[in-house]
Amino acid sequence: ASETCGQGMACKMELDNLNALGWPRKTLEADIMDGELVLRGAPIMLGYYGDERATEEVLDNGWYHTGDLCRRREDGCYYLTGRKSNLIILSNGENVSPEELEEALSTCPQVQEVMVREENDFLCGEVYPAYPVSCTEEEKRQTEEEIRAFIRQVNRTMPTYKQVARLRFRESPFEKTAVGKLMRS
Repeated sequence: ASETCGQGMACKMELDNLNALGWPRKTLEADIMDGELVLRGAPIMLGYYGDERATEEVLDNGWYHTGDLCRRREDGCYYLTGRKSNLIILSNGENVSPEELEEALSTCPQVQEVMVREENDFLCGEVYPAYPVSCTEEEKRQTEEEIRAFIRQVNRTMPTYKQVARLRFRESPFEKTAVGKLMRS
């Protein structure tokens, strides 16, 4: 989070896991509270200028609540798994990070863009396929079937509550923010 400090984590890029945030620097304490990365130390901001309410929402006893969902490896390296604001909470109480599933589904070569949402207590994958250029209806159908087969394979590796139960195909790309991130609405 840019609000916290210039450099809080020392990161060594890992090509097999680009979600690695790295290890906290000596001037920074890091921990995970309820799945969320929290930071404390000299580099952390004192608050939002002129916005006491916003400050109270993110600072608690010196800990800055980043809004980033993380996990920590045994060697102390932190990994981003999603955003707290995007967390899907199912009626059975299970929490699902849509980014985790989107990352898995986006490894399918036929998937150009994907977004996972909750729909009537089921996880729904919305996919913008990478159809072949000037494809026929048969090629379009084949691409969609390959995506369905890929999702079935991914579902076999997930607990039941994390399985994508519904699938929708889009005809156009998702709307994006100014920095190119998919807009969640």
